[in-house]
Amino acid sequence: MKAEKNRLQSLSRALDVLELVESADQPVSLTDIAKALDEATPIVFRALETLEARGYVHRRPNDKRYLRLAPSSGHSAIRRSIALMRALASTDNRGSGTPWLATQTGLEPQLVDELLATLVEENMVEALPNGTEWRLAYSLLELSRPLLNGNELARIVGPAMQRLHADTSETVSLFNLAGHHQVLSAVLPSPHPLRYVLDIGSSFPLHLGAAGKAALAGMESPEVEALLARDDLVRLTDYVPDRDRLRDELAATRQRGYALSFGERVEGATAVAAGVRDASGRMRAVLSLMMPSSRAPADKAHALGERLVREVDAIYIPPLAFE
Repeated sequence: MKAEKNRLQSLSRALDVLELVESADQPVSLTDIAKALDEATPIVFRALETLEARGYVHRRPNDKRYLRLAPSSGHSAIRRSIALMRALASTDNRGSGTPWLATQTGLEPQLVDELLATLVEENMVEALPNGTEWRLAYSLLELSRPLLNGNELARIVGPAMQRLHADTSETVSLFNLAGHHQVLSAVLPSPHPLRYVLDIGSSFPLHLGAAGKAALAGMESPEVEALLARDDLVRLTDYVPDRDRLRDELAATRQRGYALSFGERVEGATAVAAGVRDASGRMRAVLSLMMPSSRAPADKAHALGERLVREVDAIYIPPLAFE
């Protein structure tokens, strides 16, 4: 009975070690694991030796840190798989090899290969003929089809987009909120030879661009402050984000009803944007006009913003529709 109890305790501790290695964002050391579990180092070492012998974890020879190699499950594997897919998407799907993917994601090459194998099995990723590079698979379009073909909100906003497009001859875009990012869901490109057009599915952080600031202006202040405190204010152009200036811009956006940006997401581009709200006042999307800055001096940008507000105010969306 005592031996059985000891075996169960050892198994429980080994599982604790495995879960810790699995949940870690980076490979962890023996000392880190022992400290986190408040366990004696020799006990943790024996658990790791057993797990390594069974192929569940791998100890890197250069720094003696551990990572999990066995088929993964749970939120950590999902996050890592998504990170891989985002890295693949960032290359315009030309194909990428394990070393580059490992560098981009911070994952060990062995773990990258393991995750890629699972994604290939599920037809989310495909191998190139050279056998050393991968790219996203076309079957991903099956997942996006409901969003592209069943966007009822875009159909409601569509007439306003058509009017703005006809009257301004500038690119009209519809953005939806996705976590801490804005994602382009519909676009009418400008007919001008010199124009700025983003691809559907393009994603940007909320602190950059008129559309992002229009979305932020519709959030409660505690939510905005929490986002600003947590997120690194990355930059995409020469424009340098500043939290205090952003707060001032959000206050101005709330007062006049539209946001402005000048070269924040794309160098040399100007954009105006306004939130689209349903009948209850909840923001459901953001409508934006985007153009080269040479065609949009400050007075014209403000005039376009006022026009944009009139259009979105006339759009009727039932409360809680399309949840």
